Amino acid sequence: MIRPAPFMPREQLTTLLQVIRELKTLALKSERRHRKWLEKVHPSSRESARNLLHYLAIRTVDLRLVQERNSTTPERITD
Repeated sequence: MIRPAPFMPREQLTTLLQVIRELKTLALKSERRHRKWLEKVHPSSRESARNLLHYLAIRTVDLRLVQERNSTTPERITD
């Protein structure tokens, strides 16, 4: 049986939410910066192109420390 991971402390959640907001802002800035390029992409591929821009923008940030702080492994218990 797997038990759910314990809840995160409020301050950890607040910090994580701030990081997520900053990543979203970064992704949207990249989209605005590449607006002319996106307009040239075929409409059927535009969402994929936007997704790629967002991904590439987010990948410029080293998230290892955030991942380490927020990783939890559910405890495994046996009956």
